[in-house]
Amino acid sequence: MASMVPASRVAGSKARCLGFRDKPAGVHCDYGQENAMPRTKLSVPDVAEAGPALWSNAIRAGDTLFISGQVARPFEGGTGLVGKDEYEQSKQIFSRIDRIIKAAGGTMDNLVKMTIYVVDIRNNTEVWRARREFFTGDFPASTLVEVRSLAKPEVLVEIEAVAYLGRS
Repeated sequence: MASMVPASRVAGSKARCLGFRDKPAGVHCDYGQENAMPRTKLSVPDVAEAGPALWSNAIRAGDTLFISGQVARPFEGGTGLVGKDEYEQSKQIFSRIDRIIKAAGGTMDNLVKMTIYVVDIRNNTEVWRARREFFTGDFPASTLVEVRSLAKPEVLVEIEAVAYLGRS
């Protein structure tokens, strides 16, 4: 069996490892730790996460905070929802996002991108109404997507977000 040589030890092979074609024979492309951005799970005691080993509410990578899609779950967790319409659910979601960002040392003004999923785009003005209660100045760049359904039939809105927190 041929031994594998790390790509970093073969001249010119780094570029070839970035594409899967034309990789030199016997070169092992290590895509692991060498180029990985350090990332840290952000634990927020007053914003419950889904069950263990499902996903993280937020991951910090460098100066960027990636917030997983949030639905209107109560802060303490559980299977219920806060709010029966898009406005009430959006307010709860933005409150969850606000707590997550504050735990990372930021504010809602640090949000730079949001992706908002709704099951009925005709009610998007209710999401915008809630959003205006949480932001000052310019809104983050946003994408609104109508979907057939979310995690449960009673979930009407889900929002994921990205925040730039400044130099770490």
